[in-house]
Amino acid sequence: MKQIMLILMFLLAMVHAQAQSIENDPYSEDQIDMDFQQEQGATLEKEQTADTRMKIELNQSTPTALGMSAEEKLALDNQRRQKAILTELSGSSDLVRNCITRNNKSFRGTHITLMWVISPMGRTQKASIKSTDIGDLAIRDCIKRIAARFDFSDAAHGNLKKSVVEYTYRFNGKSSKAEAHNSQPAS
Repeated sequence: MKQIMLILMFLLAMVHAQAQSIENDPYSEDQIDMDFQQEQGATLEKEQTADTRMKIELNQSTPTALGMSAEEKLALDNQRRQKAILTELSGSSDLVRNCITRNNKSFRGTHITLMWVISPMGRTQKASIKSTDIGDLAIRDCIKRIAARFDFSDAAHGNLKKSVVEYTYRFNGKSSKAEAHNSQPAS
């Protein structure tokens, strides 16, 4: 009978131990697991934020490669600035055309070359007419006033460097339609 009691006690202990091991399942989620998951979520969120910042920065500036020489960086920045200046100028044909239409319906002329001095921050410091065959002073003054208001802020340069830009608008001699000629700005 003692043996049966010992066997029963042994079985009872085994059942009790098994019941406790089910309660303390090593695969169930405990506080350590929850803390780890929270840390992983925070790390993932930081990575996504960093990726978003990088995408924003790449869209706002020209990426530069490590090991790029100063001359290469300057050339890359000048390309960026030229593109920004040409973008501003390409949208200005309608403004020039409006000056011609408002001031003289029997316009005669083939071109006007404008020159700007642009501050490092992209503001027009000076706008002038370099050459033209437009005889009407009202048209020339209107175009010069419009040119003085151009905003080249997308071409801003952090190294306190002024730019001089020349651009020629070519006109069809038979109409008042202004078309931008594809000249490159000097910088």
